[in-house]
Amino acid sequence: ALASAAVQMVVAESSSLSGGIVVVIGAPPGTAVSLDGVTRVTPPETQAHGGGPTPAGGLFLIGGVPSSGFHLLSVSATSQGRGAGSLPVGFVVAGGGDDCSTSSSDAIASDFGYHWVLARRYDPRTEEMSAEDVDGPTLRNILGATRDGGELSRFVMTYDQFMSAPASSSSSSGGEYGKGAFAFEDGSILSWKRRTSLINWDFLGTCHGLKHGEKLVPSSDGEHSSDRNQQASAIEDGKSLVYPSIPCIDGEVPARHLMQHTGTRLYLSKLPPDVRTWLISGVSMGGNFIATSPEEFVWNAVVSSEEHFLADIALSFEAFLFLHCQSSMEHWRDALAMCSLSAEAMLARHPRFYLKLMSTLRSQLACIEADFFQDVEYSSGEGNFIVQALRRLCGACDGLNKRKRHGDDSLDKLKSVSQNLKSLTNERFGLNISGSVTDNDLDEDLDDVVDAIAYGEDNEMKQEDDTNILTRLKQHNSEQMMQEEDSDTDEDGPVVLDYGEVESSLARSSVGCTALRLGGKHKQAYPLLYAAMTEGEDEVMACARILDLRQDVSLVREAAAYLEQVEAHKSAFG
Repeated sequence: ALASAAVQMVVAESSSLSGGIVVVIGAPPGTAVSLDGVTRVTPPETQAHGGGPTPAGGLFLIGGVPSSGFHLLSVSATSQGRGAGSLPVGFVVAGGGDDCSTSSSDAIASDFGYHWVLARRYDPRTEEMSAEDVDGPTLRNILGATRDGGELSRFVMTYDQFMSAPASSSSSSGGEYGKGAFAFEDGSILSWKRRTSLINWDFLGTCHGLKHGEKLVPSSDGEHSSDRNQQASAIEDGKSLVYPSIPCIDGEVPARHLMQHTGTRLYLSKLPPDVRTWLISGVSMGGNFIATSPEEFVWNAVVSSEEHFLADIALSFEAFLFLHCQSSMEHWRDALAMCSLSAEAMLARHPRFYLKLMSTLRSQLACIEADFFQDVEYSSGEGNFIVQALRRLCGACDGLNKRKRHGDDSLDKLKSVSQNLKSLTNERFGLNISGSVTDNDLDEDLDDVVDAIAYGEDNEMKQEDDTNILTRLKQHNSEQMMQEEDSDTDEDGPVVLDYGEVESSLARSSVGCTALRLGGKHKQAYPLLYAAMTEGEDEVMACARILDLRQDVSLVREAAAYLEQVEAHKSAFG
């Protein structure tokens, strides 16, 4: 967790209170308040700040929040009397955008010199912040008291003060009182802008139906949608983010393993059998596909808008990090995996997309904890999903040095950001992602094939060279498949049984029919037994049930006699 800090209330200059203001009312002492990636903790009521006590009602005021860009407020309130924090809830801040902010509170804010306001009250019944606006009279009283000379003016912390870490800042976790807010190496404000620059209000409104002041509640049900423009699902008190299902189809992974992934299973279930076969195995069954490769086919189906797709990656990461949203973590993971699996085929065609993706990814990795890759919850160590994705992405970028003749500066920039990403993961996490997960010996030959497809060039390649490449590629994939199968002893799948067990099973299933054919032979001697037999039972099953229940003395004696006198002397059925 990010290190947190007790709020250091500072008298704010009137000239610094432009933009908007965030007002949190009634937050219990010890509540964690995060804005744009920086977390601070409300102090005890008895703690003095700026020469006086904390204002009554647990007020938390942040003024001068910029009226541009995307902002995210998250609050994790401490349960009174128990000292345990609740799950965080979030609020999207529109930054005064006319097309996103519809709150009536903004009209009140303008009367006091603010462009907009986000004011929410702690609800002790739900032990979290309410989704409802604060009533007008209360809001007017608070805003009026925050202006110059007002009784609350000295309790307003400016946005710049909130986002800057004190000199004694510490990145250690624990949230102890007096610790500094976590500061990124390039500055908290700059880091936030880099990570969220792709999130705009057209995206939030179109893809998630979100407006200024909407309350976000973390979701852990892994809910998926096949609709790219699926709106956030409304719940009783807020909204949960809903993401489209994303397939992660790796040709080197057995089909039954691919189907264990929810997004892949949902995606493939909607496709015709010949398309599924082509996507999984790469073998065409005679279908007429518009795409030249399975990777391109999946890309065209999933990435309908590059800008919105990248914005979803950015939003899901922030929701995962600060709202502890499981479905957001899964979407972030799947989106990165899909992009990495498509990198070899699509990077040369969409260099600017991948440049933005990897730049955003570097900023994201710079702000997560150093032990992220050791957390077993996210597949620890080298098996971590993000490690494999990073290796694919960087491996694809490393191959770009053979395509300099095309003269696109985006390709050179990709190599640069790839090197920066490698340095970051090595220095911060101790991971080496330089190695590619594919056969390095194939890179040089396959680069020419990718170039011919990507740029439409007539490369003069001999037929025997093509055959060589395909043969080596198939051999490589076959070896990978065999290794996967050999190491997969614990997964669900077909089980080989001894033929004798199969015969015994078939014999047991046919006993009921045999009993009906042979029943006349023993009915006279054991009438009670045959009268007690139920449908589907043979004599032995009926005897076992009768002896277990022991409800009728005569029936029990007859069942025991049958087992002793008949079944004990049988050498075979019939």
